[in-house]
Amino acid sequence: MKAESKLAAVGRFVKQFTLIEIVILCLAGVVCWLTGRQTFLEYAYGLIWVGVAISAFAALCFFGGNVPGGNTRYNFGGTLLRQSAYERTKFIISNHEDNLSFVTFAGLNGLTTIILGVILLNYVM
Repeated sequence: MKAESKLAAVGRFVKQFTLIEIVILCLAGVVCWLTGRQTFLEYAYGLIWVGVAISAFAALCFFGGNVPGGNTRYNFGGTLLRQSAYERTKFIISNHEDNLSFVTFAGLNGLTTIILGVILLNYVM
């Protein structure tokens, strides 16, 4: 299997980041609309709150450990399995890298949502 080039990795990151940010903005708009907050100013405040919630979730995942949807059963039983120290260390490091990757991605999405909310808020006022 051929390794991914740096340009392809950056392109994939930007594509995923943009797609997730669009989904976040749409969901925030739908929730604001369903709860009766239909002005531009209320949408801007809603974006700020959604960004804070996403960033808080990312911080909790960073300090709490597992990525959502991770194999917690294997993590719990990993100490009881008959594996060499190398295999256990390899698994722990890959799990830690997954956590850091998710936290970085979610934190950037949350921060971008907060920044967009503040820009919209300053545009309205």
